[in-house]
Amino acid sequence: METSQDSNMPLTTHPFIVKPVENTNYTSFFNCFFRCRGKKEMRGLGTHSNGGVKNKTHIKMPFHFRKNKNNKNEPVVEPDLPPAPVLSFEENLAQSRLAEAGLQLVAREEQLCGQGDEAARERLGQDYDRLRLQMWEVVMASLSLGDGELERLRSAVEAIAHQEEQDRRWKEESQREAPSWRPLRCRSTHDRQLWQIVESRMDSTEEVNGAANLSSSVKKEVFRLGKRLKDDLLTVARRVKGCYPQEFDICNTYARLYHAAFSIQMRNLTEFTLDHEDCSYLLCWIHNYYPNNVLKNKELQADINTENLEALLPKETLTQLEEQYFAYKQSQISKWTLKALQTEEEKWMKGVTPELTDGHYFSELPIDIIQLIDGSAKEAKEISDEIFAALKSMLMTELESFFMSYKKYLEDVMKGKQDNSKFVKANLLSIKQFREYVAKNSEFFKDGSEERCILTLKHLEDSGYRYLIGIMQNSIKSLHRDVGTTAWLSCSKQVMDSLLHKVEELLQGHKDMSPETFQELVGRLHMALIVEYCRRLMKHKLKLRDEAQQRTAADRICTDSRKLQCLFKEYGSKDEWLNEVLGRIAEVIKLQDLSTIQLEIATLARDYPDISERHVAALLYLKANLCNRDIKTIKSSLTETKHAICSSESKPFFSKVVLKKLL
Repeated sequence: METSQDSNMPLTTHPFIVKPVENTNYTSFFNCFFRCRGKKEMRGLGTHSNGGVKNKTHIKMPFHFRKNKNNKNEPVVEPDLPPAPVLSFEENLAQSRLAEAGLQLVAREEQLCGQGDEAARERLGQDYDRLRLQMWEVVMASLSLGDGELERLRSAVEAIAHQEEQDRRWKEESQREAPSWRPLRCRSTHDRQLWQIVESRMDSTEEVNGAANLSSSVKKEVFRLGKRLKDDLLTVARRVKGCYPQEFDICNTYARLYHAAFSIQMRNLTEFTLDHEDCSYLLCWIHNYYPNNVLKNKELQADINTENLEALLPKETLTQLEEQYFAYKQSQISKWTLKALQTEEEKWMKGVTPELTDGHYFSELPIDIIQLIDGSAKEAKEISDEIFAALKSMLMTELESFFMSYKKYLEDVMKGKQDNSKFVKANLLSIKQFREYVAKNSEFFKDGSEERCILTLKHLEDSGYRYLIGIMQNSIKSLHRDVGTTAWLSCSKQVMDSLLHKVEELLQGHKDMSPETFQELVGRLHMALIVEYCRRLMKHKLKLRDEAQQRTAADRICTDSRKLQCLFKEYGSKDEWLNEVLGRIAEVIKLQDLSTIQLEIATLARDYPDISERHVAALLYLKANLCNRDIKTIKSSLTETKHAICSSESKPFFSKVVLKKLL
């Protein structure tokens, strides 16, 4: 509110200044006011009479500067202050006291109402034009006013409110004819002025800090617009808002105008074909930077109602930009993943040994692929959560296609005539990393894509371990041949000791695998050796004709089982359940009573539901003292037991023991 020149007291509350009100005749009011005051002595200002001789005019000192010479303890009454001078319309206008100047014009307007003084009316109309011209000059400078100039804006806004009120009164007036200049519609003009301010500032080519580092003219323009918008809205919230009454809702007014101007500029930019970088940057501003960094700025959030703001771009335009973004990302990921795989394949074809890190072979392929996907996803995350989720799902589809190409590459590696163990070891770690990545991002797979990816990787993993175990089994094949023979039974050869010594030697040679994949290899080799052991027992190379031979064979099997268990426990095999398999087979071989054998076979079928009649027949073949009728009885009881078994949580074992000859 405007203050007087003599004090900090608001003008409208000064003891000698009365705020003009409707229908006030200011000339008669002030004449009457000072006639009444003239009857009293204007103490402290003017002249005094002394026998017809006028004393020299003087001003008495205020209370706190004067001394009471007669009685120091007696308080001195402070005189009244002189009245503040009454400013004319011209003076108010010159001092930008627009609210006071406007009220003076309203008073003149009321005084002239019904009078035929056309010259006075014309002068009043011209004064209104001058007032409005100065009001709009102040409004147009709203965002650039200094701290000492904000009072001008407050006064201009108050003047606008006064004129709006006068327009309303004339609209409701039925007895008198409104002046030709009414209604002034200052509020409408004010709002148009604000749009001109916004439009001018958004069209300005003035550079803003931070734009120079951007790579394209489109990015610089979008950044300039966004920065201008944010800075100006902050200026409104920090400085301009205090000059307006609440009913103007000035922050939301400016927000709507800047939003509209920003929308126009963004639509103009999208009329041209944008490259991927510009398209991505535009989407970032639309979905993230503008709504989150600007509209939800902590200084603006309380003053701006974002729900009333329309979309920056039409839906079809935004959809086209997003589709362009997705298509580019998909093609880039497809291109770069294929290139990464080709690089890996070229290394293999040239015989380049995989790198060693921390003592084990590894491939950079999963790192490259995962970084490509996550890098694209991270960029999408900066745009919006919705864009991120849509792109991630699309990238998972591309990952499925990549896995099919990867599968073909690894199959070619494992079909090669040369020893490709090092490549397989490196890629077993890669497969593990890919499986973990798929599991971590399961929510983004659609239409069974995750299951297909897992099956592909599981197939590759099984193939890789089979490849390595196959090479090891070829090395111990000659030692395995003696299992289940008379030489093995008679201990004429230290079959198991020789076999396990060779196995340990082979395991030491695979310590160049990662700890996780080596542990998996140990477990699978543990399984493979026991499976092969059982298969050798069931090959019909040995017939145990009496109880003594059968007990000897059972003891030999148990001894071998303990040696296997000891070795693989040392190397960290976690498949402890395998240690029981050979013992269960030894028990069948050792038993002599038919009913006890039947019970043991039934228990075996319960614990290992994948055991077949062929496996049971091969076991019973070892017991040469069983007649065909007994064998048939046992086999029939097996059938009954398997029918009674509904389910079992046991891991498959006997299904891996492949017997070629049907008994």
